[in-house]
Amino acid sequence: MKLVILAVGSENYQSIVVLRCPVLTTLVNVETMSSHPHQISTTRFVLPWSCLTGLPKPSALIRGAKVDLNLLILPVSVLYLGSFTLDSPLRWGLNLVKLAPLIYLRDALILLFIFFEFFLALKRHKINRYLGLAVLLIGFHFTIGLISFRNVPQSLFGLKVFLPFFLGVIAAIRLSRANKISQIQIAFGVLWGISLLGIALEAMKVPMPWKGFSVEVGDIVIQGNRSWTAAGIDRLSGFARASYDTSIFLLLFSISFIYRVRPILRWVIILLSLIGIVATTTKVTVLATIGCMGIMLLLSFRLPMRRAIWSLFGVITLCFTVLPPILLRPDVINISLDDPVIAFSFASFMDRIQNTWPDGFALLKLTPLPFLGRGIGGIGVAQSYFETGIFNPGDNLFVYLWVATGFLSILYFAWMLMASLRESGPIGEQRTRFAFFGTTFILGAAMNTLESSSAFFLIGFWLIIGTAKPQASLH
Repeated sequence: MKLVILAVGSENYQSIVVLRCPVLTTLVNVETMSSHPHQISTTRFVLPWSCLTGLPKPSALIRGAKVDLNLLILPVSVLYLGSFTLDSPLRWGLNLVKLAPLIYLRDALILLFIFFEFFLALKRHKINRYLGLAVLLIGFHFTIGLISFRNVPQSLFGLKVFLPFFLGVIAAIRLSRANKISQIQIAFGVLWGISLLGIALEAMKVPMPWKGFSVEVGDIVIQGNRSWTAAGIDRLSGFARASYDTSIFLLLFSISFIYRVRPILRWVIILLSLIGIVATTTKVTVLATIGCMGIMLLLSFRLPMRRAIWSLFGVITLCFTVLPPILLRPDVINISLDDPVIAFSFASFMDRIQNTWPDGFALLKLTPLPFLGRGIGGIGVAQSYFETGIFNPGDNLFVYLWVATGFLSILYFAWMLMASLRESGPIGEQRTRFAFFGTTFILGAAMNTLESSSAFFLIGFWLIIGTAKPQASLH
């Protein structure tokens, strides 16, 4: 039997198939045609694609410029975020079958998706203004990076950090216009539950074979899971690669869906998040969670002059990120770490004050254009591969952005602050944006959230939510 697919997704049918098989004429509604008496007759019949495969209609996926990315954005986003939520078991499983590098297919998938987004935008001669602005600004900082350290691979690796941000922006635009924000918020809730489950299982001493394992990719040894302790206390990570990753997932995923549930459940969710985060011993995330609870308490009241009060609290939370590396200089503050309890509580913070933050600012002396920053790849994870001698993680949102983007970082903080105060969309979305960015600012006091793929996705997502009009066509 020979099958020839003539078309997929015609005006009237989802698939048209031509078979040279008279036997099947008894099974389907057929039309027999013969253009010449000496030729073999051709049986032409129609079957719905879903009957043949059980899969959704593929026409939107394979008909060139009519690829409907609206059908893909939700599953692609959820699979991408899920791959980080379950990062350690995925890496461990792939390593068992000698396919460890396949974990990076997720980056290739996102890159392909972003390519199609821009391809279709160019074909329409129209691009979303926020997405276009993001491309121009990131392209500018990429160019600055090339000028600063003249290492194309380093700049490209730094650009990889921004892939989840682009995906988050695209997801916000498309899901807003399709009125599907609630669907991805349900997914955020599921991912939060998976993260909490991982911590609970590890706390109950359930064996986790990926604990502490490493994998070799080429000549590079990569930690598949970071197993470490703080003052002799095991830092739990669950299914994620490191304890601080899990703490970010528990906090930011919970905020991203918490205003979809009843008020009493909100407090149950945030308290469960706090318990899980305490188990990771990530102190700044514990502080940010307590700050988030304060923001939630503020949002529970109907206050007069709401915008003025929200603006004041937004600025206060922003100060948590900006002021510590500016005011807490090594010559200003010095805490004795002789006491074990004090050492457990403040050792990593003192290291930031005395080393990480001053050394981070000093990186600007290595660029010809310090007021424009070092550019993309000039600080953070890209350095760990290409500038190991001067590698600096930033460990503060302001330090990271200031070193990477210079004075334009002021614009980006203002953009996030204004997004948190945006009065558009349902009140639940407004509260979520305000709580999300307020918490992100507090978290940024001692953590570089931009190099957490899930966090950067959510930053891009909530930055745009409320700017796109619903029910608009986007093909």
